[in-house]
Amino acid sequence: MTRSTLITAIVCSFALATTAANSWAGCGGGGYYRATNYRHTHVVQPVHVQRTVIAQPIVKQVVQPVVQVAAAPVEPQYPEVPAGSTMTLPGNFLGDQAGSVFMVFKDIKLPVQIQNWTMTGVTITLPPMAIKDAVLIRIDVVRPDGSLAHSQKLHVTAPAQVILHPTAPTSPLPTNASLQAQSPVNNTAGLSSFGG
Repeated sequence: MTRSTLITAIVCSFALATTAANSWAGCGGGGYYRATNYRHTHVVQPVHVQRTVIAQPIVKQVVQPVVQVAAAPVEPQYPEVPAGSTMTLPGNFLGDQAGSVFMVFKDIKLPVQIQNWTMTGVTITLPPMAIKDAVLIRIDVVRPDGSLAHSQKLHVTAPAQVILHPTAPTSPLPTNASLQAQSPVNNTAGLSSFGG
């Protein structure tokens, strides 16, 4: 086949396809027909119905999973005490005889030095510890008969850099007259000599 014959065949097939499509559209190509009666002639007129297609949007619901985060357990607030501190723990019915006091850290139980033991409390001195961060310990006060009288948890922190030793004021507080009477030099006489 030559090129011109091939082009002629393509044009002819295209023309036939177009004619067939047009004839199909006029003869049962989806239209409705209405017959009108005239006296002697039947004319069939095609009535075209326009069809409207409304596209419905596709709605897809996305359900987001609900993630519940468990709240971190709240750790109780315990007092913070520097290592080597002296403190008093209150207690009830401790007895007249001194019992024992222990410091419990994890699985280690160490005795603590007792400074004073009374019926209503015990004064102890924590052992000095070279620690960098706070450590949770438990102090157990044990009566002489071996029963637990008091238990206290606390955080032991690094040793204090400065230790204060407060002194209680004498009672009653001295008055201005008593301070002047204790002074060996009379301040009022000295002030009058400067003035005159």
